[in-house]
Amino acid sequence: MSGTSAGRAGKRGAEKGIELSDRYEVYPDQPLPFLNSPGCDAVAALDKRNPSLALFALICSRELAPRVDAVRSLSHVESSAFLTPRASGIITQASDQKRKFAIIFEQPRGERVQSEPDASFQPLSEDDLIRGVITPMVTNLRELGGRILAHRAIRADNIFTSGGSNQEIILGECVSSPAGYFQPVIYEPIDAGMSTPSGRGPGYISDDFYALGVLIAVLSHGGNPVPHLSDQEVVASKIALGSYATLVGQARVSLKLMEALRGLLCDDPAERWNIMDLDLWANGRHLSPKQATLSAKAARAFEFDGEEYNTARGLSFAMGQNWSLAQETLRDDALEGWVRRSLADEKCASAILKASRMSRMGGEGGGGQDKSVAGVLTELDHLAPIRYKSISARLDGLAQALAIDFDKDHVPQMISEVVRSKLHKSWIEAQPSMKPEYVPWIRQADVIESFVNRSRIGFGPERALYECNSSWPCLSPLLKNDFVNEGEDLLPAIERLAQDGIPDYVPMDRHIAAFSATRVKNLSERLFIQLAEPADKLQYNVSVLRLFSEIQRATGPESLPNTARWFAKLLGPITETYHFRSFRQQLSKGIEGATQSGDLAELLWLVDNENLRQQDEVGFAQAQNEFASIAGQITWHEDGALTSDAHVAAISQRASAVVSAVLASVSIAVMSFIYVT
Repeated sequence: MSGTSAGRAGKRGAEKGIELSDRYEVYPDQPLPFLNSPGCDAVAALDKRNPSLALFALICSRELAPRVDAVRSLSHVESSAFLTPRASGIITQASDQKRKFAIIFEQPRGERVQSEPDASFQPLSEDDLIRGVITPMVTNLRELGGRILAHRAIRADNIFTSGGSNQEIILGECVSSPAGYFQPVIYEPIDAGMSTPSGRGPGYISDDFYALGVLIAVLSHGGNPVPHLSDQEVVASKIALGSYATLVGQARVSLKLMEALRGLLCDDPAERWNIMDLDLWANGRHLSPKQATLSAKAARAFEFDGEEYNTARGLSFAMGQNWSLAQETLRDDALEGWVRRSLADEKCASAILKASRMSRMGGEGGGGQDKSVAGVLTELDHLAPIRYKSISARLDGLAQALAIDFDKDHVPQMISEVVRSKLHKSWIEAQPSMKPEYVPWIRQADVIESFVNRSRIGFGPERALYECNSSWPCLSPLLKNDFVNEGEDLLPAIERLAQDGIPDYVPMDRHIAAFSATRVKNLSERLFIQLAEPADKLQYNVSVLRLFSEIQRATGPESLPNTARWFAKLLGPITETYHFRSFRQQLSKGIEGATQSGDLAELLWLVDNENLRQQDEVGFAQAQNEFASIAGQITWHEDGALTSDAHVAAISQRASAVVSAVLASVSIAVMSFIYVT
């Protein structure tokens, strides 16, 4: 029984699966390992409207997030030569209660052409390659190009046989993990191969044409044509000899295929074949691919790390692999003299001389020294990616590297230093021409710079991450068991955190703040300023509640009883700050009602009510005055002042005056009466 048949058989006896999109069911307890993608597990799935259709679901990782935007774009594509998403969404696994992103595909009818990345197989003939591989790939690449989307996962272990008589291949999926992250180095152009996997970026359609050229070489060879070379050696060989010579070399290839391979494996993207060239070739037109232009060789070699290098590109690549030694090399004038005399490149030599002087002025291990090394590497090889310490990323890969490696080896700090030092702009200035595709990535780097320069909560590298990776899930440790990539998913995830008990901590960190600021529209910056400048712990908790109440107003849901109970617990001490017992009772009753309704705005109004607070303060001040007056009178009596001689004399005088006045009045009245009568 084939793997696909086994998947169908396993599904028939399955229990009820996890519902997805009201139409599909996913069965995490029924793995289909023969359909796994790198970083993702494949499991059985069912279309309730068409139960006979063989489907599978890929369950994706939060840390290596799927290309959600690409999922949405490709879900509208119907192609028999390409595995496209049929549905996607969040499922909750019963085994660990983790919420994960799942993507449903139709199962390919055939097997993988290459079972494992290093496996050997029967080479394909020229006819099989042209009819069964290149022809359907032209259709696929045209569809992707029309959507301005690169596949970035074209490789022999990601294509399947169709299972029919025509033996055309079916291209595997490309959306379950970051673009290019799992692509073997041999399938990547030189600059992408020099980058770390996280820094390869979404890439361009020209990358897919290069990968197709490598795929043809692999299929015609029956496996990896250079299995004896490490990844670094593959890149170094491509730099020294060119991609065609490295991957095809002296292999026997028909003239027709040789023409296609030279065109697709051209190391200059501007000269590499595109869809029109490939279409013309497939229809019988003979083209003349441009021969590889190799780097100029020096009159004498430059020794670095025990090896000799005859080209600036080869030396630049080696120096990027050993940053500390590159710093030492830059502290003397040997490199500048070699470039000036052996390569006769005055412009590059002058730039290196300037960088060397800056490096020496910067001292040991200074930031200026690191910037100087990065600049020199770009001068030696302007086609290479941006390199800085352990960062090696294409211009379009800076944001993706920030997301994938956010928790690794000070990567956010290093990327912050890259954009603050304007290394991305220096890289642009070193290019022979400005290309239109650079523009959005320059803007993206500028966005990163604008946020990393603002360190308070709601900004910083976290904000840059979410601003520049539009579908990346929130990486807050509080949400490690959830997949939250939309603004409206945030509060429901917080609500689920408190289902099994109210935690003692406040549900806020830098990731949640930055994610909210990016994915929820029209949130005032004032909300994040209040988070950054709390008067005390209670006021900080009130500020978090204020932010969440605004998010609830903007995205819903209407009722968040668990979250309201959470904040009621955190803010309970606020009731004790009121002086009037009636106010405390009124507040406690109101909080209980707001908790039951799950209305965070109502809860906020109660715990942050300025009018009630003012009434309490005014009333308390009056009560204090009255108390002070009464207390004074009590003290006066207790001190015996009422029976003191002075007090008795004063009272007697006042009494005598009153009695005298009364007697005088009576006498006047009597005399007046006698006189009148």
